[in-house]
Amino acid sequence: MSDLKMPAALLVLTLFLAGMCALSFEKATPEMSSLLILFTFIAALFTIVMKKDEIHKRNLAAWLLENIDQVRATGLAFNGVYIDRETVFIQYELCFSWVMFTYQSKTSYYIKEYHPTPILSLLFNSFCLIFGWCALPKGPIFTIAAIHHNLLSKPISLDSVVRDIRLQ
Repeated sequence: MSDLKMPAALLVLTLFLAGMCALSFEKATPEMSSLLILFTFIAALFTIVMKKDEIHKRNLAAWLLENIDQVRATGLAFNGVYIDRETVFIQYELCFSWVMFTYQSKTSYYIKEYHPTPILSLLFNSFCLIFGWCALPKGPIFTIAAIHHNLLSKPISLDSVVRDIRLQ
């Protein structure tokens, strides 16, 4: 699944869970309904986070490609964050499984010194732990690989980020 389809898949899952939640009010126990409400809320929250990440990824890529010469020469601010030749980035991996399908993608690039990278790592690892295990055999394998990458991710230089954006 491409990076742009991850929020759409999460939205479908959220709507499915919301429908199951609505049906559970008549037929299921209050505990089961509460559990479905919790899962629906978590899926909706991650849908919003993934959509924001997708927008950030698209905006950062377009801005970097447009302004790379000035960023390399003197530096420039992107959304109030100064980026120059020495700026290092972090990118996280995600794993999403649903029934028989497992998808991997990468997040946007985040600036290591500016963004709260430990919190982002925790957030994206939580996503993998909640949504990554569901499909066998690849789900658990890709989930463990994504969490491993997120915990041990190394900073990425500006030139590597620009090269990766151009390849996409």
